[in-house]
Amino acid sequence: MAARTLQRFLEGLPTDASGIRGSGGWAVVPVDGNRCALDIVSGGQDVADGIQAGADALFDAVAATEGIGLSWHQLNSDETIDSAGTGKRLQAPL
Repeated sequence: MAARTLQRFLEGLPTDASGIRGSGGWAVVPVDGNRCALDIVSGGQDVADGIQAGADALFDAVAATEGIGLSWHQLNSDETIDSAGTGKRLQAPL
């Protein structure tokens, strides 16, 4: 169910000339090996605003899907989550 929801979300986004999907200064990139994960990326002077807008758009799309629950996990600046979807906390590279 989550994979289908993310696929519909991706298909609803505009695509640039390079095939990258996103909107308004942010883009989403599927995580290799995990159909239920997307990386939200942004660049330039408004990185935080772009990431926030992308996260809000993704949250709204997923929250509207019955049967899917959402949770938030705040990471410390020296942590990251294994993007393979194991949930294992990794030390961020310095």
